[in-house]
Amino acid sequence: MDDTTESPSAGAASETRDEETSSAGRSTSALSAGLAGLQAGMLGALGMLAWLGIVSAWDRRGFWHDENLFATFFYGDDAVRAGFGVKTLPGLALYLIVYSALGFIFALVARNHFPPRRLLLASLIFALGWFYLSFHLLWKSAMPLVYLLYADRPMIVGHLIYGVCLARFPAYLPGKKRGPGVGPENAGPENAGPENAPPALPPEAGSVEHPEPPPPTTADVEHPESTPPAIFRAEDLEPIPPGAFEVEHSERIPPANLE
Repeated sequence: MDDTTESPSAGAASETRDEETSSAGRSTSALSAGLAGLQAGMLGALGMLAWLGIVSAWDRRGFWHDENLFATFFYGDDAVRAGFGVKTLPGLALYLIVYSALGFIFALVARNHFPPRRLLLASLIFALGWFYLSFHLLWKSAMPLVYLLYADRPMIVGHLIYGVCLARFPAYLPGKKRGPGVGPENAGPENAGPENAPPALPPEAGSVEHPEPPPPTTADVEHPESTPPAIFRAEDLEPIPPGAFEVEHSERIPPANLE
């Protein structure tokens, strides 16, 4: 029997390992998307509360009005106040927990399914849908004071701010620098890995740089041979003829006769 023939049990085991690996990759991707949505949901909740605080302060109800309304879930009527107090913290925490969990759920559902524009539209619809579901149905029985005392129009604008921030959850995925879309169709050149990098272009003809010759060393420099100085001796000098230094005087003119 040929040794290269694979048994049915070995093939089944390899298929099982492949299925486990693919399921682990899917779970890791879902967990990463959920954590990114959790972060985006918390940032969106903070942006929404900042907007609601500004509007409440403008209406002279206090910056922490909406957080104190949510604190009535724990303390009832005692939490309703204009300023910040110890009972404001549970209301703030409840806001952050609820809207961060919503971001987690939205990221799990929306990952790899929406291009950037559709993702923004889906997040806005999700935020407005949650607003009408919670403030018109859930909080009516769970937190009646919230249902009675919240400001409708500022709350709608606040949930739109939350939806815009929630659409940014792909930017918080680990190791990815993408816009508000996760699918491979949205990957740009900055997201391309080494395997997707464009091949290097060959150098153009005529642009090849020739290496410069190395500078000459001291061993390569030729020095001219130095001529030894001449040596003169007294015997080599010619004798000076006599009368060489005598000065020839011109004939003298006799003095003129003064008479």
